Formats: sequence, C-alpha cells, structure tokens
Amino acid sequence: MLMLQAGPPAAGKPENKDNTENRKTSPSKVRQGTVPERAPQMTNLPQAWQTLKTAKQLSSADVGEAATPSREYQAFLAVAPLAGSHRGEIDKLIIDGSPAGKLYGASLLYAIDHKAGLAALQKLADSKEKVTYRSGCEVMNETVGNIAQNLLKTGRFMDWTLGAK
Repeated sequence: MLMLQAGPPAAGKPENKDNTENRKTSPSKVRQGTVPERAPQMTNLPQAWQTLKTAKQLSSADVGEAATPSREYQAFLAVAPLAGSHRGEIDKLIIDGSPAGKLYGASLLYAIDHKAGLAALQKLADSKEKVTYRSGCEVMNETVGNIAQNLLKTGRFMDWTLGAK
C-alpha cells in the first residue's frame, strides 16, 4: 500500500465525513485496484505519465496557501491505481525521468513490488541530482540520494511515505 499523509487534523476541527472541507488534513491512500479518496483532476493517462517524467518537484498531497494538489501529485494519483499494469512506464520513469520523476517512479514501483521498489531506491541513493520538495507552504531543495536514503531507512521523507515498509 502506498500512503501519503499531509499531517494531523487541526485542533478543534471535527473530521468532515464527506471530505469536502478538510482536504488539507486528510490522508490520501492509494491502493492497487482502488480509487483514491479524492479523484485526480488529471484523467489523460499519457499526459499524466509525461507530467511525472518531467516533474519539476516532488510534492505531498496539498501545497501552497490554497492547499491544493500540485500538477505532479495529480498525475501521480491518476497513474497509481493502474501502476500494476504499467510496469514498463514505471521502469522508464525511474531511468529517464527528471529527478522528481525518478522518485515518483520508485514510489509507484514500491506500491506494486516492494523488493523492486527498494532496489530502485537503492540505485538512487547515491544520486547527487537536485530535487525540490514541497509540502504545504514549505519548499526545500534536496538531493535525490538523500530522499532515497530516508525512504530506505524509515519509509518516509517529510510527509512523503512509502506506506507499510
């Protein structure tokens, strides 16, 4: 299971059962063969793969003051439920993708094949390529290698998690 969490709910605010108001705080879970809680806005699959291949950032569920999913994250959500039937695209993403695209690819691979996903992260662990990570209003620059090492060690980097490691 691939699980990405945006953080704990705000104090004093009850959980919204229909997920219309507290989008910023509810976890997004993507499981093979299921639909994400929040339907992705990107529905063109070839466009989604291209967006991931050229991704300029790795981002958690909601970013910016508007707390909306980035274009890259929307693409990730669009392809995640179908990842099991698109292994070739995932492998290409890990090899030919942008620095952020490689990390999205390794996360997708982990969701469908834990051992292969960990092997992909191991190959990325020495990478000095720079990547921008966004979570909420926070923006930081990191190396692909540092993010991969954190994912290997703890299953998470900031708000980005691989799920059950």
